[in-house]
Amino acid sequence: VAAGGGVWHRGGAEPAEGVAGFQLWLALDESRELEPAASAYFPPEQVPSRGPVRVALGEYEGLQSPVPSPAGVTYLQVELAEGERVVLPRPSGTVAFLATLKGRVTVQLGSTPAGHLEGVELVELGPVGGDVLLEASRPTQLVFGHAPPHPHPLVLGQYSVHTSPAALRVGEEGIERLHRGLQDHVRVQPGSRQDL
Repeated sequence: VAAGGGVWHRGGAEPAEGVAGFQLWLALDESRELEPAASAYFPPEQVPSRGPVRVALGEYEGLQSPVPSPAGVTYLQVELAEGERVVLPRPSGTVAFLATLKGRVTVQLGSTPAGHLEGVELVELGPVGGDVLLEASRPTQLVFGHAPPHPHPLVLGQYSVHTSPAALRVGEEGIERLHRGLQDHVRVQPGSRQDL
């Protein structure tokens, strides 16, 4: 989904389901931040994987995700068995992060041990590129992402992030118009939760 100039959405798991996961939000560049919203859905079998790595966005070992994304952005889902290792390449000049959903994994950046992540944790990796070596001491689920640094200081609003105060104003006004339009067409049940 690309929120562009604004999108109003609801979502969540069915009450009987137990779901845990991550949402990745990317700040769009100045030329795309106010585009109309768009969405696309891909069944799991269309998202390529190799070994323990599924390519949600970008590229990994010659595999390309079908999900449209900005140039240079990679987002990988990784599921490691106890004792399993994987090397994730990270280009120089990118910002990167690791986030674990469960398990315990030891992290090595290039030849430098960097510690471990356990349970639900998120860590930003330093500015140096190079391979990220992971070894699970328990079954582990995690995500890894890297991208070029965003070229603008980010302007934070109540509902969105933009590259300038003017773009933020336009984006949030668009979201407010969508909200008012939905209120005219959809009756909201008392006590229901509305998500942005």
